Amino acid sequence: MPNSIRYLVFDTESVADAALVAKLRYAGQGLSPGEAVRRYRDELMEKYESDFIPYSFQMPISVAVGKVTADFRLEDVVMLDEPQFRPHVITENFWRGWEKYRQPRSRYNTTAHIDLCELLTNFGSTRFTGGLNLAANLLGKPGKMDVQGDMVQDMYDAGRLAEINDYCRCDVLDTYFVFLRTRVLLGQLALEAEQQLIAQTKQWLESKAESSPAFRLYLDHWGDWLNPWTAAEA
Repeated sequence: MPNSIRYLVFDTESVADAALVAKLRYAGQGLSPGEAVRRYRDELMEKYESDFIPYSFQMPISVAVGKVTADFRLEDVVMLDEPQFRPHVITENFWRGWEKYRQPRSRYNTTAHIDLCELLTNFGSTRFTGGLNLAANLLGKPGKMDVQGDMVQDMYDAGRLAEINDYCRCDVLDTYFVFLRTRVLLGQLALEAEQQLIAQTKQWLESKAESSPAFRLYLDHWGDWLNPWTAAEA
Protein backbone atom coordinates (compact mmCIF):
# COMPACT_ATOMS: atom_id res chain seq x y z
CA MET A 1 0.00 0.00 0.00
CA PRO A 2 1.27 3.52 -0.80
CA ASN A 3 0.95 4.65 2.81
CA SER A 4 3.37 1.94 3.97
CA ILE A 5 6.18 3.32 1.80
CA ARG A 6 8.12 6.15 3.41
CA TYR A 7 11.23 6.37 1.21
CA LEU A 8 12.02 5.93 -2.47
CA VAL A 9 15.68 5.03 -3.03
CA PHE A 10 16.48 5.49 -6.69
CA ASP A 11 19.29 5.45 -9.23
CA THR A 12 19.30 6.83 -12.75
CA GLU A 13 21.35 6.01 -15.81
CA SER A 14 21.33 8.41 -18.74
CA VAL A 15 22.88 8.77 -22.16
CA ALA A 16 23.37 11.55 -24.65
CA ASP A 17 20.35 12.75 -26.61
CA ALA A 18 22.23 12.27 -29.86
CA ALA A 19 19.78 14.22 -32.03
CA LEU A 20 19.96 17.18 -29.65
CA VAL A 21 23.77 17.11 -29.63
CA ALA A 22 23.84 17.10 -33.44
CA LYS A 23 21.31 19.93 -33.69
CA LEU A 24 22.81 22.29 -31.12
CA ARG A 25 26.52 21.52 -31.17
CA TYR A 26 27.07 20.82 -34.87
CA ALA A 27 24.23 22.50 -36.74
CA GLY A 28 24.65 22.50 -40.50
CA GLN A 29 27.73 20.27 -40.42
CA GLY A 30 26.00 17.19 -41.80
CA LEU A 31 26.88 14.94 -38.88
CA SER A 32 24.61 12.06 -38.01
CA PRO A 33 23.47 11.91 -34.36
CA GLY A 34 25.91 9.09 -33.64
CA GLU A 35 28.80 10.94 -35.25
CA ALA A 36 27.92 14.09 -33.30
CA VAL A 37 28.07 12.25 -29.98
CA ARG A 38 31.40 10.66 -30.84
CA ARG A 39 32.86 14.01 -31.85
CA TYR A 40 31.57 15.74 -28.72
CA ARG A 41 33.04 13.01 -26.50
CA ASP A 42 36.40 13.32 -28.26
CA GLU A 43 36.39 17.09 -27.71
CA LEU A 44 35.52 16.71 -24.04
CA MET A 45 38.22 14.10 -23.53
CA GLU A 46 40.85 16.32 -25.12
CA LYS A 47 39.84 19.34 -23.02
CA TYR A 48 38.89 17.77 -19.67
CA GLU A 49 40.31 14.22 -19.82
CA SER A 50 36.73 12.99 -19.39
CA ASP A 51 34.21 12.31 -22.13
CA PHE A 52 31.16 12.65 -19.88
CA ILE A 53 28.59 14.67 -21.78
CA PRO A 54 26.88 17.37 -19.63
CA TYR A 55 23.57 16.25 -18.18
CA SER A 56 21.73 19.05 -20.00
CA PHE A 57 22.34 17.05 -23.18
CA GLN A 58 21.25 13.73 -21.69
CA MET A 59 18.08 11.68 -21.31
CA PRO A 60 17.21 8.91 -18.82
CA ILE A 61 17.23 5.37 -20.16
CA SER A 62 17.17 3.39 -16.91
CA VAL A 63 15.69 4.22 -13.52
CA ALA A 64 15.54 1.75 -10.64
CA VAL A 65 13.49 2.55 -7.54
CA GLY A 66 13.75 0.81 -4.19
CA LYS A 67 10.60 1.09 -2.09
CA VAL A 68 11.43 1.38 1.60
CA THR A 69 8.96 1.33 4.49
CA ALA A 70 8.90 3.68 7.46
CA ASP A 71 10.83 1.12 9.51
CA PHE A 72 13.57 1.09 6.82
CA ARG A 73 12.71 -2.29 5.30
CA LEU A 74 13.32 -2.74 1.56
CA GLU A 75 10.00 -3.93 0.15
CA ASP A 76 10.74 -4.01 -3.58
CA VAL A 77 13.01 -2.80 -6.39
CA VAL A 78 11.28 -1.83 -9.62
CA MET A 79 12.48 -0.64 -13.01
CA LEU A 80 10.45 2.15 -14.59
CA ASP A 81 8.87 1.37 -17.97
CA GLU A 82 10.39 -2.08 -18.15
CA PRO A 83 11.01 -3.57 -20.73
CA GLN A 84 10.54 -0.63 -23.16
CA PHE A 85 12.57 1.92 -21.14
CA ARG A 86 11.34 4.95 -23.06
CA PRO A 87 12.81 8.20 -21.69
CA HIS A 88 9.56 10.18 -21.76
CA VAL A 89 7.59 7.35 -20.11
CA ILE A 90 10.31 6.81 -17.48
CA THR A 91 10.10 10.50 -16.61
CA GLU A 92 6.31 10.47 -16.41
CA ASN A 93 6.24 7.31 -14.29
CA PHE A 94 8.88 8.70 -11.92
CA TRP A 95 6.88 11.81 -11.09
CA ARG A 96 3.61 9.88 -10.91
CA GLY A 97 5.24 7.60 -8.36
CA TRP A 98 6.60 10.59 -6.48
CA GLU A 99 3.06 11.96 -6.16
CA LYS A 100 1.52 8.54 -5.38
CA TYR A 101 3.83 7.94 -2.46
CA ARG A 102 3.65 11.58 -1.36
CA GLN A 103 7.39 12.12 -1.39
CA PRO A 104 8.34 15.64 -0.26
CA ARG A 105 11.34 17.48 -1.65
CA SER A 106 13.40 20.17 0.05
CA ARG A 107 17.15 20.29 -0.54
CA TYR A 108 18.23 21.52 2.89
CA ASN A 109 15.60 19.69 4.93
CA THR A 110 16.84 16.14 5.45
CA THR A 111 13.59 15.13 7.12
CA ALA A 112 11.88 15.75 3.78
CA HIS A 113 14.43 14.86 1.11
CA ILE A 114 17.67 12.95 1.55
CA ASP A 115 20.55 13.28 -0.89
CA LEU A 116 23.22 10.93 0.44
CA CYS A 117 26.03 12.77 -1.32
CA GLU A 118 25.00 16.08 0.23
CA LEU A 119 24.52 14.43 3.61
CA LEU A 120 28.01 12.90 3.54
CA THR A 121 29.63 16.15 2.36
CA ASN A 122 27.59 18.59 4.50
CA PHE A 123 25.97 20.00 1.36
CA GLY A 124 29.21 20.27 -0.56
CA SER A 125 31.40 21.64 2.22
CA THR A 126 33.79 18.73 1.68
CA ARG A 127 34.39 16.14 -1.03
CA PHE A 128 33.46 12.49 -0.60
CA THR A 129 36.19 11.09 -2.82
CA GLY A 130 35.29 7.57 -3.89
CA GLY A 131 31.55 8.18 -3.88
CA LEU A 132 29.01 5.39 -3.68
CA ASN A 133 31.57 2.76 -4.62
CA LEU A 134 33.71 3.62 -1.59
CA ALA A 135 30.76 3.90 0.78
CA ALA A 136 29.38 0.52 -0.29
CA ASN A 137 32.75 -1.18 0.05
CA LEU A 138 33.23 0.23 3.54
CA LEU A 139 30.06 -1.67 4.43
CA GLY A 140 31.24 -4.86 2.76
CA LYS A 141 28.88 -4.50 -0.18
CA PRO A 142 29.91 -4.98 -3.84
CA GLY A 143 30.05 -1.42 -5.11
CA LYS A 144 31.10 -1.24 -8.75
CA MET A 145 31.54 -4.67 -10.31
CA ASP A 146 31.64 -5.41 -14.05
CA VAL A 147 30.18 -2.05 -15.09
CA GLN A 148 31.29 1.52 -14.36
CA GLY A 149 29.28 4.66 -14.98
CA ASP A 150 31.51 5.84 -17.80
CA MET A 151 30.71 2.64 -19.73
CA VAL A 152 26.97 3.30 -20.00
CA GLN A 153 27.04 5.37 -23.20
CA ASP A 154 29.01 2.75 -25.12
CA MET A 155 26.84 -0.04 -23.73
CA TYR A 156 23.72 1.81 -24.84
CA ASP A 157 25.16 2.36 -28.33
CA ALA A 158 25.88 -1.38 -28.49
CA GLY A 159 22.31 -2.26 -27.48
CA ARG A 160 23.31 -3.68 -24.09
CA LEU A 161 20.33 -2.16 -22.30
CA ALA A 162 19.65 -5.20 -20.12
CA GLU A 163 23.15 -4.94 -18.62
CA ILE A 164 22.64 -1.23 -17.95
CA ASN A 165 19.41 -2.02 -16.11
CA ASP A 166 21.14 -4.65 -13.98
CA TYR A 167 23.87 -2.13 -13.16
CA CYS A 168 21.19 0.35 -12.12
CA ARG A 169 19.51 -2.26 -9.89
CA CYS A 170 22.79 -3.00 -8.12
CA ASP A 171 23.46 0.69 -7.56
CA VAL A 172 20.09 1.00 -5.85
CA LEU A 173 20.99 -1.86 -3.52
CA ASP A 174 24.31 -0.20 -2.64
CA THR A 175 22.49 3.07 -2.07
CA TYR A 176 19.95 1.40 0.20
CA PHE A 177 22.65 -0.10 2.42
CA VAL A 178 24.48 3.24 2.63
CA PHE A 179 21.15 4.88 3.47
CA LEU A 180 20.69 2.41 6.33
CA ARG A 181 24.10 3.26 7.77
CA THR A 182 23.33 6.99 7.64
CA ARG A 183 20.22 6.28 9.73
CA VAL A 184 22.51 4.64 12.30
CA LEU A 185 24.86 7.62 12.23
CA LEU A 186 21.95 10.00 12.80
CA GLY A 187 20.59 7.97 15.70
CA GLN A 188 17.39 6.93 13.92
CA LEU A 189 18.27 3.24 13.81
CA ALA A 190 20.18 1.02 16.24
CA LEU A 191 23.19 -0.80 14.84
CA GLU A 192 21.68 -4.16 15.80
CA ALA A 193 18.44 -3.26 14.01
CA GLU A 194 20.42 -2.24 10.91
CA GLN A 195 22.18 -5.60 10.86
CA GLN A 196 18.83 -7.39 11.14
CA LEU A 197 17.47 -5.40 8.20
CA ILE A 198 20.54 -6.28 6.15
CA ALA A 199 20.08 -9.97 6.92
CA GLN A 200 16.40 -9.75 5.94
CA THR A 201 17.29 -8.00 2.70
CA LYS A 202 19.83 -10.69 1.86
CA GLN A 203 17.14 -13.32 2.33
CA TRP A 204 14.81 -11.31 0.10
CA LEU A 205 17.49 -11.09 -2.60
CA GLU A 206 18.09 -14.84 -2.37
CA SER A 207 14.37 -15.45 -2.93
CA LYS A 208 14.51 -13.34 -6.11
CA ALA A 209 17.94 -14.35 -7.41
CA GLU A 210 16.77 -17.21 -9.62
CA SER A 211 14.78 -14.83 -11.80
CA SER A 212 17.08 -11.81 -11.48
CA PRO A 213 20.65 -11.93 -12.86
CA ALA A 214 21.37 -8.60 -11.15
CA PHE A 215 20.46 -9.90 -7.71
CA ARG A 216 22.42 -13.10 -8.32
CA LEU A 217 25.49 -11.09 -9.29
CA TYR A 218 25.08 -8.88 -6.25
CA LEU A 219 24.89 -11.88 -3.94
CA ASP A 220 27.94 -13.45 -5.60
CA HIS A 221 29.91 -10.36 -4.52
CA TRP A 222 28.19 -9.95 -1.17
CA GLY A 223 30.26 -9.13 1.88
CA ASP A 224 29.35 -8.53 5.53
CA TRP A 225 30.46 -5.48 7.46
CA LEU A 226 33.08 -6.21 10.08
CA ASN A 227 32.47 -4.23 13.26
CA PRO A 228 35.92 -2.86 14.21
CA TRP A 229 35.01 -2.74 17.91
CA THR A 230 34.00 -6.37 17.94
CA ALA A 231 37.04 -7.36 15.90
CA ALA A 232 39.36 -5.48 18.27
CA GLU A 233 37.89 -7.25 21.28
CA ALA A 234 38.31 -10.64 19.60
